[in-house]
Amino acid sequence: MKGRGGTLRQQEARAGLALISPTLIITLTVVVLPLLWAIMLAFQDARLINIRRNGIFGHYTLDNFTYVITEPGFWSALINTLVYTVAGTALSIAIGLVAALALKGRFPGRTLVRASILIPYVAPVVAVTFLWQVMLNPQFGLVNTWLAEPVAFLSQAKGTFLGLQVPVALLTVIAFEAWRYFPFAFLFILARLQALPAELDEAAVVDGATPPSASATSCSRSSGGSSRCCRCCGSCSPSPSSTTSTC
Repeated sequence: MKGRGGTLRQQEARAGLALISPTLIITLTVVVLPLLWAIMLAFQDARLINIRRNGIFGHYTLDNFTYVITEPGFWSALINTLVYTVAGTALSIAIGLVAALALKGRFPGRTLVRASILIPYVAPVVAVTFLWQVMLNPQFGLVNTWLAEPVAFLSQAKGTFLGLQVPVALLTVIAFEAWRYFPFAFLFILARLQALPAELDEAAVVDGATPPSASATSCSRSSGGSSRCCRCCGSCSPSPSSTTSTC
């Protein structure tokens, strides 16, 4: 039905745009524009004393990138960044998966335990960083009281563990990254596990799987044959004796 303000769908579209416009303006002002400005400065010969004089139509060059790439420590810093990113992400997902599998079932105090799992993620990063600094302090830290010799976890580049040279500081920040963000993976994995039918776990247990294995990968059998379903992605593939899938 059309009126003075257009159709109902057009009115709803305008109302939705009006509701999201404040957030959109703030995002453009605080995130998008500074990002574009930083990209533009990366291609210009800018210094702090005259950075406000650099405009959109300034002199663009690739000298900044050439200078950074030719620096002696660039490639080692790049490798450390990649190792930190990949290892921290993989470890946080692995810990989140283990926590989701462990807290999937019903037990007394489950809500309290699940809520406590989220503390590392929801706590202010300044507070948890200070906590780790105190715990890992080589003079009065709690962790070093359990060691025979004090270790400067946050400032020692290399150390010996079981006769091997290990990057102490890098492993420490990877552990902090995994501890800080594993609750995020825990939330998504737990939500996916709880959305799956309980029949998949029951069928896996009947087939001889242990409870952890049943939660990780469940198998269901159809009446006319068997079809194996992946617990993680929900996909199914028919067995050789069956031509159809139950999913």
